Amino acid sequence: MDENNAAAARIAEKTTELTHMEQIGAQIDPFLDEVLTRMRRLIAADLPFLPDERQRRVDSLERLLIDPEVSQSERLRKLMEALMVELEYGQTIEVTRQTIDIAGEATLVNLFRLGRLALFYQHLDGGDCGFYNIAEGTWQPLPRRYQGAILAAMEMGAKQRPVDILTLPIGRIEIEK
Repeated sequence: MDENNAAAARIAEKTTELTHMEQIGAQIDPFLDEVLTRMRRLIAADLPFLPDERQRRVDSLERLLIDPEVSQSERLRKLMEALMVELEYGQTIEVTRQTIDIAGEATLVNLFRLGRLALFYQHLDGGDCGFYNIAEGTWQPLPRRYQGAILAAMEMGAKQRPVDILTLPIGRIEIEK
């Protein structure tokens, strides 16, 4: 009799666990959709770096989340992987060459990304430099006094110079008139 009671208790416990698993499973898909929507908003409001790569990642996740052949655990894993990549952008620096719109003119420049904090440009000839004003959504020039610091930051980011302390214009930038 005790064996029967113990077996019945185990069956009841497993039935309860299965019910909880089904409830969690039903909540995962809406959660994944919400996280993807938030990621899309974050990227749209963020500094404009690696736009094609980041858009491809979000588009790929969107297709993955609606694919019935992909398990929930795989969907969750891929979404977490993408979030980790986005998180890493905030902790790294990068130097790239890109064409940007400066005062209505397409210009090839060197870009320096300082995490998610700031995005600076410098003309290829080492001349004019500037930053991306996220509040206005435009590239704006900086006073000439920042040229040396931005060039040094780019050289450090490209591992062409030892890391050193720099003074870069971060935060509210007052443009000299």
